[in-house]
Amino acid sequence: MVPVFPYHIRRSDSGHFGELLLSLEDRKSAMVLQLTLEQARILAVEMRGLATDHCTLHHLAMAIARTVGASIIRVVIKGVDVGQVIGVMRLEHGQKRYDVTVDVAAALAMALHLGLPIYMDSMDLLREDRLEPVQEEVDEAPAGAQIPQAFREVIEAIEMHEEEGENPEGHNYDSENQS
Repeated sequence: MVPVFPYHIRRSDSGHFGELLLSLEDRKSAMVLQLTLEQARILAVEMRGLATDHCTLHHLAMAIARTVGASIIRVVIKGVDVGQVIGVMRLEHGQKRYDVTVDVAAALAMALHLGLPIYMDSMDLLREDRLEPVQEEVDEAPAGAQIPQAFREVIEAIEMHEEEGENPEGHNYDSENQS
């Protein structure tokens, strides 16, 4: 089995699917797992640590593991056919191990949330892509964007009052602090 690490979620070139890049240890490449857009959205939120609710699989798996006294030790991505994979949660109870087949996106979301290791059972399952640094999207105004006149007047008024030691409402802090 090969350890993999969730690296980045992106939209496919066609725009109809999401793609999860799973980086490979000691390599400059990643395996590309194709997902529905909804699965990609769920994983993107989980990767950022922003998930507030989890799929029912999460609650069900935790309840079952707790009931039988087992623990979930890892998630394995297993191939069904080229490009088709399933998720497997490996439970451990004493010396016994149980593999529970689940939806791959739900298994990955659970692994991300619980910090479980993720493995692939074969490198031949998915296509490989070069791993490049991910640039965060920045919300900036496009070059040459004009600030509306009403906003410009407010900004100038704020700057003028700051220079005079006042806040925009005309409250002079310097005179109050001198007593």
